[in-house]
Amino acid sequence: MPEVNAPFGSWTTDIELKSLEPGIMQALMLGVTRTVKSLKTDDGAYALKYWYDPVPQEDVLRQMQICIQAEDCAVPIVGRVFDDGAMVGYVMPLETPLDPASIATKDERLAIIHELCDLVERLHQKDIVHGDLKCQNLVRCANGFLRFIDFDCASRVGDGYVATQATAEFISQRRMLRHGFNPEPLTLAEDYHALALTIFELYTGQDNFYRFGPLSAEDYEEWSSVCCDAVVVGMPPDVSRIDDADIAQLIMSYFNRAPPRILTSSSTSCPIVVFLDNATHIPVSFAAICANAMGILFVLTYLSRLQRRKRAKGVLHVEVHTYDRICGNGG
Repeated sequence: MPEVNAPFGSWTTDIELKSLEPGIMQALMLGVTRTVKSLKTDDGAYALKYWYDPVPQEDVLRQMQICIQAEDCAVPIVGRVFDDGAMVGYVMPLETPLDPASIATKDERLAIIHELCDLVERLHQKDIVHGDLKCQNLVRCANGFLRFIDFDCASRVGDGYVATQATAEFISQRRMLRHGFNPEPLTLAEDYHALALTIFELYTGQDNFYRFGPLSAEDYEEWSSVCCDAVVVGMPPDVSRIDDADIAQLIMSYFNRAPPRILTSSSTSCPIVVFLDNATHIPVSFAAICANAMGILFVLTYLSRLQRRKRAKGVLHVEVHTYDRICGNGG
C-alpha cells in the first residue's frame, strides 16, 4: 500500500475535485469543517470525506493511518481526495448504513449484537479506541461484514490524542464532565459506554435509552437533553424494557466497564433536582447537584438551557429526590 501522503495518482482511486462535473456528487453529511459525499463512477460507488480550507493536514493523515491500522474493522481507504493538487481527504467504498429499525427478527438482532461485540473486541486488540461508537457509524459492507466508519474521534492507546468532538448522547459521564474543562485522551473503556447504548438500540430498534424521554425522531432536542442529563447523573439504560435476560446483562456488563463514574445508581444520597411538567407532573428533566464547583456550574448551565426548551413553559415546580426515586426504585 502506498504512503498516505504519496503524490497524486499513487492510490488506485485518487480523485481531484476540480476534475469532477458539477452536481455529480450527492451530500451524505454536511459539516462546518468537513463533508461526506457519494460519487458513482463506472468503477463503483464511493464515499468521499474531505475537509474545507484550512485543511487540518495532520488530522487527515492521523485518521487515514488509524483506518489502515484498523484493517478489517474499518471500511478500507482506497484513495485520497485532492483539491487543486492539495490532499484534503480520502475515499472509501460506499457501503450500506446499519439501520436498527430495519432489523426484522430477534434472531437477526442477536446476530448483529454479537457481531458488533466481536468487532469492538477486534478493534481494541489493535489498541484503537473508536471514540464515537453508535449505529450511524456502522455499515454493512458488500462482502457481508460489519465495519466501522468515521474515525474523527479515534486514537491509538497511549498516543496522547485528545478528541475535541463528541456525540454527547453516547459519551461516558467522565468524558461529559471533563469535556471543555479538562479533556483527556480516551481509553478503551470509553467505547464500552457507547457500546451498551448501541446494543440497547439494536435490540429494541429505539434510541430512548432511559425510563422517560422521547425518541430522537419524535423530538430531537428533548431526546438529546434527556440523554445528556442521564449521562451526567450516571443513569444506566432502562434494561427493564429488554425482554432477554442475557442481552440485559450484556448491556449492563458493558455499562459497568465504562470509565468510573462519580455518581452511580448506588449513590442514593446524592440529591437530584427533578423538573415536573405542569399538567402531568411527569419528570421532564433532572440534574445532579454534585458537591464540587463543576457540579454547581453544570446546574447553572442546565437551568439556562432548560429555559430555552419548549417544554420549559410547562414546568411548575422543582422537587428534590434521590437517584433511586427518579429511577422508580423507591427512596
